[in-house]
Amino acid sequence: MEGLKVAQPQYSRAYTAGQEEAWEGITKTLEGLDIDTKEINKATGEIETRWFYREGERFMGLVHGGHWKERYKMRLTLVSRGDTTVVTIRSLVEEKRPGGSQAYRWTRRASTGEVEGLLFQELDKVLRSKEKK
Repeated sequence: MEGLKVAQPQYSRAYTAGQEEAWEGITKTLEGLDIDTKEINKATGEIETRWFYREGERFMGLVHGGHWKERYKMRLTLVSRGDTTVVTIRSLVEEKRPGGSQAYRWTRRASTGEVEGLLFQELDKVLRSKEKK
């Protein structure tokens, strides 16, 4: 998995789940969020996603509006230590700003952690529902 070589912030969370259970939870979560995978290496515990997109309005100083686009590519790493598995997410984030030449090119920026947090929330739900069964 050579795709994400740039140093990016990483977000981690530990789960009381074995490697197999956490792996299954991650794949279900990605499917549920319509995030396609590019590369999966179960032996090393790594998943790399394809680009996925978000759009929205942003407040820019005194001017409100502007249609922004963001795209994300993630690398998820699962490290199992007995009945605990640590899931780490590193994201590559690029945005297109509205107006001018910026509207035509992707600019790399650091992740805010918002999308990673949403993914962890969904993974929490999936793994909790498995505990109740």
